[in-house]
Amino acid sequence: MKSIAAIALCAAAGSAFGGPSLGVVDRTNHTIYGSDSYTAAALDAVPFGSARGAATTIFSNMEAGAGFQSFPISEINLDGDVEAIGFDDYTSIASGTTQITEFRFVGGVQQAGGVMFVDFFDSTGAAIDGFGIQLDGAGNFVYTITVNSEVDVANVGFVQISLDDDGRFADGVQTTGQWFLSAEDATIGANGAGGGATGLNHNFELTTVPAPGAVALIGLGGLVAGRRRR
Repeated sequence: MKSIAAIALCAAAGSAFGGPSLGVVDRTNHTIYGSDSYTAAALDAVPFGSARGAATTIFSNMEAGAGFQSFPISEINLDGDVEAIGFDDYTSIASGTTQITEFRFVGGVQQAGGVMFVDFFDSTGAAIDGFGIQLDGAGNFVYTITVNSEVDVANVGFVQISLDDDGRFADGVQTTGQWFLSAEDATIGANGAGGGATGLNHNFELTTVPAPGAVALIGLGGLVAGRRRR
């Protein structure tokens, strides 16, 4: 695995940069996925942003480019159930609210069995939806999470990753971890790192599967186009 260069920034979270005030999230209602809902690949695994079958990547800033860079390990004060380690805004190619089927990010937890939460907010900072994931290994990778429940995301909004800092959701495992940054610009849509880290973006990707009706319409459109060419 290639070495990771640490950025000389705040050792806490991306959210420490300031920016919008994100809404309060009741994570007791979140579905927490286990090891059967994700895969972990080496940090230099590429490419990203490519469609897989009927799935469509609606946002990605995970192209290889200059590579991945990390915050130092998050220094968490055990003063609550969860602690944010970063948030980032995004502008997807979707129209309106949609449901994601995959979430990819670069980073990880430092304790086997640690729980992290992924929460989505609209452009005003109001909470929309989210889920949790329990990672059965420690360390930083490219994680591809299969979203098995209906998780809504706005076409323009924020995503935040938080950690189970006091072990409430993970049988006492006090989770610390990282969400990596890169100097890469978004390859789909546009975004900027949480609250003002100029030129730096958290690495993540949103993938969705079109509704059956939309797939049918795409097929009909292709049929009509084919007839017109004749």
